[in-house]
Amino acid sequence: MDPLHIFSKGFDFFNRIFCIKTLFILFLKRSKYQFLSSQTFKMIFSRKYIYPLLGRPKMLKSKDLIATKNLFSSEIPDTTNLNFLPDGSFRIAVDGTWYYRGSLIRRPKLIKFFSEFLSRDYKGNYWLVTPSEIAQVIVEDAPFTIDRMSLTNQGPDQILLLQTNVGKWITVSIARPIYFQKKQGKSKPYMQVEEDGTEAIISRSVYYELTDFVEQEENRGIITFGIWSSGTYFSFS
Repeated sequence: MDPLHIFSKGFDFFNRIFCIKTLFILFLKRSKYQFLSSQTFKMIFSRKYIYPLLGRPKMLKSKDLIATKNLFSSEIPDTTNLNFLPDGSFRIAVDGTWYYRGSLIRRPKLIKFFSEFLSRDYKGNYWLVTPSEIAQVIVEDAPFTIDRMSLTNQGPDQILLLQTNVGKWITVSIARPIYFQKKQGKSKPYMQVEEDGTEAIISRSVYYELTDFVEQEENRGIITFGIWSSGTYFSFS
C-alpha cells in the first residue's frame, strides 16, 4: 500500500480529505499494518521521499527497470516491484494547476504533498515516484511557478530569493540559475529549482518586479541587462 495508490484508488469515490485521513490513520495504527514497509512510513512522515531518476527511459517496463537498476540510489526500493499508473493519470497545466484523470486537484496542501514526489529524468520527463508505484506526469510547460520574490543587498553582493507556488524559497545562484528559453514559440523566464533540472516558470508579475532591479553591464564592448545574485550576474538580454 502506498500514498499514491491510496490517492489513485480513492480519488474517484471519496473526497481528498478522506485520503489524507486514511494516511494519518495508517500511521497511528501502523503496528496493525505490518505489511507496510518501514521505508514507506519513513518516506511519508519524515518528508524524505524524493528519489533521483537517473537515466530512466521515457517509457518504462519491467525489463527496463531491471536493466537500469544499477543507476538508482541504494535508498530506492526494489524497482522491479513498482506498479505503473496509466499514462496521463497526472497532468500539470501551463498555469501550474494539477489534474488527476482530468479532474482538477483543488487543495494546495495536496498539490504540495504530491510535488514532493516529483523528479525529472535526463530526457526531461517528469515522474511521481514512491517506494511501490510510479506515474509519468504530463507537464505542459513547467511543473512549478515563481510567484514571489525577495531581495537583500545591492550589486554583486545582492541576494535574490524566489518562491514557488508550493511555498519553497530558493536562492538564485549558479546552482539554481534563472534563464530564458523558447517554448511554444515564446521566450520565457525560468528558474532551475532542483538539482535534477526541475524547472519553475517565473510569473509575469514577478518578472515585471525583477525588471525594476535590472542593472546594465558591459563585457568586451557588449552591453547587457540583467540582475545580480550570489555573486553571479544573470543576463536578461
